[in-house]
Amino acid sequence: MVNPYNEIADQIDQKTIGNDKSATPERRQALAPPNPYEASIKKVEQQRNVLLNRALKRAMGNPPDEIAEVIGLSRATGLNPEIVKGHKQEVEFRARQRETGAQVAALSHPGQEWLTEKYNLDLSRDDLANIKALDDAIQNRDYYEQTALERNLVTPVRDALLSIRSAFTSQKAAANAPVIPVLEQAEEILQTQGREKAREWAQTDERVRELGIHSNVDYFLRQSEDKRQELLGYRQQSATEAAQATVETETERQGLPRNPRLTEAEGLTGVASAIFNDPEIILQEATRAAALSVPMLTMGAATFGTAGAAIGFETERSLEILGRLQKAGVDVTDTNVLLATFADSDLMEEIGGEAVLKAGGVAAMDLLSFGVAGKLLAPATIGSRALTGPQRELLNVMAQVPVQSAFEGGGEALGQLLADGEVDGAEVAIEMIAGAATSTPEVAVFGGRRIAETFTRKALDYRTAKRDRAYLTNVKEAVNQTKLQKRDTQALKELIAKLNEQAPAKEVFIGAEDFRELFQSRDMDPDEYAKRMDSVGSQYTEGLATGSDIAVSMEDFASIIAPLELAEDFIELARTQPLGMSPAEAEAWMSEEARPALD
Repeated sequence: MVNPYNEIADQIDQKTIGNDKSATPERRQALAPPNPYEASIKKVEQQRNVLLNRALKRAMGNPPDEIAEVIGLSRATGLNPEIVKGHKQEVEFRARQRETGAQVAALSHPGQEWLTEKYNLDLSRDDLANIKALDDAIQNRDYYEQTALERNLVTPVRDALLSIRSAFTSQKAAANAPVIPVLEQAEEILQTQGREKAREWAQTDERVRELGIHSNVDYFLRQSEDKRQELLGYRQQSATEAAQATVETETERQGLPRNPRLTEAEGLTGVASAIFNDPEIILQEATRAAALSVPMLTMGAATFGTAGAAIGFETERSLEILGRLQKAGVDVTDTNVLLATFADSDLMEEIGGEAVLKAGGVAAMDLLSFGVAGKLLAPATIGSRALTGPQRELLNVMAQVPVQSAFEGGGEALGQLLADGEVDGAEVAIEMIAGAATSTPEVAVFGGRRIAETFTRKALDYRTAKRDRAYLTNVKEAVNQTKLQKRDTQALKELIAKLNEQAPAKEVFIGAEDFRELFQSRDMDPDEYAKRMDSVGSQYTEGLATGSDIAVSMEDFASIIAPLELAEDFIELARTQPLGMSPAEAEAWMSEEARPALD
């Protein structure tokens, strides 16, 4: 093979030599010698021509777009293009399945089961985001009882246990932290001025006197150097460990969910309004108070109330100190800050004094309440009828509730007056609730929930109606966002039926007469829509005849009612409990009965 550039190279060479007068004949030689690899190059070219001819023949029978899809699937799956081409449909399905795996995994188990069929995945592959929103809407238990156990039992009990632990660990930290700098100063004076000077200093130092630790300092000064270092190290370790335990406990306790209505309530009327809007506050505060009072009541039962009042005093004092430190801007979730604060004698003297007054007032009323709790307040007769012993005991349990509630509220008020000179009505109201629960645990355990529900049934129904409205509206909006709703109504109903297996609301109830009037008001035939809903059947005609409700399944609501313009009005008349209130009824009750009563 001849190098095609030899001729050009010769011309360049000739021109160069011609212009160069010093050029010699020896310089006139070829710039590109024969290529020793010509045979190999020719072989490679022949192989390339063969492959190119094959590619041309293959391309003539395959559309470019199809080949592009095959190559794309090959790259995505790592499979040979020929394998992909021969099983394109199956490979394409598997690739889609892998691409959408994360979205599918985010669905609930019923949603994933619905997608198991190949048809459903193909039908909704580009609709998975909306189906996820629908899944979330139907599975959403936040509107209902999902966290009821946590709100009313687990969290209050956890809060109480953490409070008890925090009270005792902070007490230990507060007892040791201020002693450490005193011992460190005593050690410094001992090392520089001698033992006698150090003892004289201990006799006159104001901090030693305020802390009441003169005997501790004197004992410290009489020890050897190694023993003194051991005593000082023990104090430092005890204070640090106790402070760390307090920090961990307070961090966890502050992270517990709080009832926003009660947190934002101000004054007695604010608490009353919060309870009216959320009656569960009664149960939450009663549960917390009952758990918090366990150590006090246990010791009180063993010592006729004296030790119980003492335990209550120390617990109240320690928690009051932490509360006042937080109000003063101290970060009780930082170990170093907490230790430095406990060592600040001036600050702790002020806050500690206020806490002692507050805890003293509460403990004094607790001691009185213990004495009254042991009395039989029930009369021997009612009218002309004599009561038996068991009857009087039962009546006494009920009579003690308001009495102990008043004692608890009175103790809080007295403590606030002694410490601050004023009373916070909200705190007093909360303590009165606590008193009702802790005075007679039997009433709280066996009758408290029933009594609370009896007096607050309509308030609970009102709250449920508001949740119904939010829940059904969320489902309606989620359904209307899906492409599946327009593509295949039957598939949508099957999806919702599957999702509804774990949903908090299985059916939607509406009065048959309300159903008829609603559709007729929009010039729509209620009989036609009743027939279209599989779950309604003969309920509609029977409901009209008897004045009863019809139960609409969630799949019929989502697939037939939700897309209609009257869906919002339907929701206003519907409810998820047969005996509950609809949102419309709830608003009427609030405006006609509840709000006037509050005003």
